Amino acid sequence: MSYEERCKVLSLSKLSVRRDYLSLIEFYKIVNGFSSNISKDDFFEKIKLLSTRQKHKHSFSIRIVQQWNNLPAEIAESTSLNN
Repeated sequence: MSYEERCKVLSLSKLSVRRDYLSLIEFYKIVNGFSSNISKDDFFEKIKLLSTRQKHKHSFSIRIVQQWNNLPAEIAESTSLNN
């Protein structure tokens, strides 16, 4: 059975979709000050440093900002994760 078929049988999204979903939630928490792991200012300072290095182009910091910027404004500007 293929990966896609197993996901369908188990009613699961593909791993890449689940990873993106959870990454966007974590980014929302960082941007809105709900993350205890890193401050918003530290996060964006890290992006400035990593964005100049080719080897980091697939890192969370770079990847998630591109995804976030592609979200519709009503989602990116939401005041709650429950909306």
